[in-house]
Amino acid sequence: MNKNLRNFLPDYLFLFVVSGAALGIDQWTKWLVRENLAFGTRWLPPALEWLAPYARIVHWQNAGAAFGLFQNGGVLFAALAFLVAIVILTYFPLIPRSERYLRFALALQMGGALGNLADRLARGAVTDLVSILNFPVFNLADVSITLGVVLLLIPYLPHIPAEIHQYRLARRAKEINPRRRTPYKPVQPKPEDDTLSLGILEVVFKDVAPVRDFTLKQRTKRIRHKYLSNHKGNAVHQPYSSRKLV
Repeated sequence: MNKNLRNFLPDYLFLFVVSGAALGIDQWTKWLVRENLAFGTRWLPPALEWLAPYARIVHWQNAGAAFGLFQNGGVLFAALAFLVAIVILTYFPLIPRSERYLRFALALQMGGALGNLADRLARGAVTDLVSILNFPVFNLADVSITLGVVLLLIPYLPHIPAEIHQYRLARRAKEINPRRRTPYKPVQPKPEDDTLSLGILEVVFKDVAPVRDFTLKQRTKRIRHKYLSNHKGNAVHQPYSSRKLV
């Protein structure tokens, strides 16, 4: 057996067990509904008839996405489910085994995607069976996909309050600045030609007299050299132009 395949075998085993369980339970419940309920009818155990206004088992079909969204897009969603399964199969062995939430979430999403894909390929529409209040009818494959998304978000939940706070601060700042004032930006004066400006060194070394004096002398030499370079005809200052200045 190939070494890489042998290393990935436990990863694929976990993926196939979880996604296979989700796929099997989904297909089994859909088969029970199709075999025992006429299309459009509902069912509840006699002891739970009081739940009928709130929750019930129904036999329904959906040609769109999960929870009845985007009807008549069956071909597109079948292709998308197939693509999702291929991506998960390729990417799954690369996920560290310490990332339990991510691995379990992707396995659930693959099982749910394959469950609805099997219905689209075999019957042209997805069998839905759970109806709660006025919420769109759904099946266990939809539950598996939704649960996978929730598990993907769990590691980020502790950071959500801070993100919301930052978003509110940014929105409040955008509301205040156009109406009241713009942030204060001090205007920096433009230095004149041949003037001595230490810039940031003046700030850093303002309390260190020897260093300040040394920097002042070096900058003065550079200014003098620049001046003499522009006035080479001046014989009095000509010797300075040949000196190597630091």
